[in-house]
Amino acid sequence: MASRIPAIKERLNEIIARAGEDDIEFAEVLGVDYPQAFPASTLMLTFVSQTDVATGGMTANEWRFIQRSYFDYSEPETALDEMDILIEGVLTEIRRATPDDLTLDDGIYLEPFVIEDFGDPEEFPDQRVAFKTLYITARTEEI
Repeated sequence: MASRIPAIKERLNEIIARAGEDDIEFAEVLGVDYPQAFPASTLMLTFVSQTDVATGGMTANEWRFIQRSYFDYSEPETALDEMDILIEGVLTEIRRATPDDLTLDDGIYLEPFVIEDFGDPEEFPDQRVAFKTLYITARTEEI
């Protein structure tokens, strides 16, 4: 099951990278939690589960990720404007994922992603950073 993780992360990051408008886009879209430029998106796996769904070896697999969008908070008004645009963009792009977006290179199909909001954005003025957290769940059924 672990071999699916990089493929799902890559597909999700491709979708997230499309978020934004005009001059507001992510400077970095990463599969790690160490942004060097802002705004940035990171994606980390937090949970994997596998359950039997039928006889014959079919399993339902759930892959849960934490997606964080980071913003330079040295100018709070600018950061909040960027946050509004990019978070809305992330949600929109994930909801609009096409069948091609949901098909991995090996032909495994991802069910439409489920997104959960973690809550209010967190602001750390002393560190000049703010971030917003979303949970994104991908599901597959495999033999």
